[in-house]
Amino acid sequence: MKIQTLKEIEHSIGGRTKSDNRKVRLTFYLNPSEARILKDYASNNDQSISEIVRLSLKKWINK
Repeated sequence: MKIQTLKEIEHSIGGRTKSDNRKVRLTFYLNPSEARILKDYASNNDQSISEIVRLSLKKWINK
């Protein structure tokens, strides 16, 4: 029987490795009509809401 190393055990417990460019969860509120518009836009453009927010922020910050 082969005994796993400590590194192998930690890897199997921890799942995938942590990347250096991790994302942070933020929460914000929209009124129902804004939420509906954002969801419709995401659906029509085949993008996630997070992706739309990230792209919008990049455009806004880089002005």
